[in-house]
Amino acid sequence: SANWRNDTTANMDVMYGGVTDASSVNDVENKLYAVKLVLSRQIGKGQLAVGTEETFTDRRDCFTQSGFSADADDHLRQSYYSAFADYSLPLGKFSLTAGLRYEHQRTQYFESGVFNGGQSPTYNDLLPSASVDYQHGDFSLSLIQMIQFMANAACHQTFAFYFPLIHVQIIKFCFYMVR
Repeated sequence: SANWRNDTTANMDVMYGGVTDASSVNDVENKLYAVKLVLSRQIGKGQLAVGTEETFTDRRDCFTQSGFSADADDHLRQSYYSAFADYSLPLGKFSLTAGLRYEHQRTQYFESGVFNGGQSPTYNDLLPSASVDYQHGDFSLSLIQMIQFMANAACHQTFAFYFPLIHVQIIKFCFYMVR
């Protein structure tokens, strides 16, 4: 899919005694390209799903004005790639799922055409997950555990239940140092 938007706006004209004292224009261009592919197959009593997801964004923001602050010409590009696999096993009203996801994200930030490495991080993360789900009619309950392996590790736990028109989600984060 692709989505883009070009937008030029006169943000402010400040007038005193009929004379324009200050004015500004913001010219913004956004582009987004995304694709997702999921392949699944019945294996044993469960379902194996593997796939990939990619997202590319490109944003340019040119702000010009007369007299009250500095002009800005910012350009941000992000590339996001992931590959994943999970296996779901139904057990009556319950189901168990275990999965593994790899994510790579690269950000490139430019100010007035000059690359800014301090605001241009690259991330590579391996994210194992496990969940237990319960479904009864329109009511469902989920417990999801995701662990992120990085220099500083973090775990993420989500407890959620769904009922028609109601969604309650409790999220618990815990962080710890890996030495």
